[in-house]
Amino acid sequence: MNDCQIPVNIKVRASEIEQLSERLDIMQAEFKDLKQADEDFEGTSESEREIKALIADIDKMMKELEIERRDHSKF
Repeated sequence: MNDCQIPVNIKVRASEIEQLSERLDIMQAEFKDLKQADEDFEGTSESEREIKALIADIDKMMKELEIERRDHSKF
C-alpha cells in the first residue's frame, strides 16, 4: 500500500525544490545588493578587509547552493 504514496511524495518534493529555488533567487538578488553596498562603502582598511572576507565566504556558499540547485533540478 505504501507504493501508492510515491506519486504524492514526488509531487511534494518537486514543490519543495521549486520553493527552495525561488528562495535561492531571492538570496542571490540580496547578495548582489550587498556586494554593491560594499563597493559603495568606504571604511577603514580593517573593516574593508573583514567585509571582503565575509563576502568571499558568502559567495562560496552561494556557488555551492547554485550547484545543488542544478543537481536537484536534474532529478
